[in-house]
Amino acid sequence: MRTLALVLALAATSPAPAAESPAWATKDLRAGIIGTDTSHVPAFTGMFRSHPEWRIKVVAAFKGGSPDLPTSANRVEGFAKTIHDKYGVEIVGSIEELLDKVDVVLLESVDGRPHLAQATPVLKAGKRLFIDKPLAASLEDARRIVRLSKQTGTPFFSSSSSRFHADIPRLRDKPNVGKVTKVQGSSSFSKLEFHPDLYFSGSTASRPCMR
Repeated sequence: MRTLALVLALAATSPAPAAESPAWATKDLRAGIIGTDTSHVPAFTGMFRSHPEWRIKVVAAFKGGSPDLPTSANRVEGFAKTIHDKYGVEIVGSIEELLDKVDVVLLESVDGRPHLAQATPVLKAGKRLFIDKPLAASLEDARRIVRLSKQTGTPFFSSSSSRFHADIPRLRDKPNVGKVTKVQGSSSFSKLEFHPDLYFSGSTASRPCMR
């Protein structure tokens, strides 16, 4: 009985077996973040930590931020503190310093205006890049990012997580719905007089640019 009790106690306290890494996770990757002014920053950092089998770990971040945009300026310090205190992410003073410490980059700046300038040194350094929505603040900036990606041979992609929501495949595979040819979403929109075009979080959420 004592032996059985010991086995049960050890089973209760032992960690669960590690999940097997997916086929695409061929090596450990150090990830860096540019722009700590969105809730996606702690969300992605925590998600990677909860899935060690993906072999991706956020190790450093550059705050960035847009002083003239309240939704950026009011949040950049808080999210930087969260990932530093909770996950031990190093906060660095420049994108150049960040690039020396990481293998891949998540460009998270909530404002699309600085995306071209922030993506440029990353692509030139040959670091694979994810650009969170919006891809850019204008069509021309988006085209320049694509051209730079091709010129440097450095892949990037941009997407919203909305397209991966569980309701999307559930709707697609539901027999009584019929053939789904289009899905359209809507959300609140606050116009910014100084912001170019109509490029902001909601306006590009369902239009990923992938390469």
